[in-house]
Amino acid sequence: MASAQAVMNAERAWILITRVGDPIALYLEDNPAYIPGIVYEFKVTGHSPARIIRQGFRFHPVRKKPGDKAD
Repeated sequence: MASAQAVMNAERAWILITRVGDPIALYLEDNPAYIPGIVYEFKVTGHSPARIIRQGFRFHPVRKKPGDKAD
């Protein structure tokens, strides 16, 4: 069973996030209350084509690091 799972994982498509960033074009400097979107760049790897059958995102807020200058 373990070797069958290893083969399935090797052959399947993997969708990886390659970059997360701010959409600079949406940033409004004169309106600090505006919250811009988030840009995700994806890359499909593996030996099979990827087919998206559902989507979702989970965000987990974390405390800022001590000494971090970001508000």
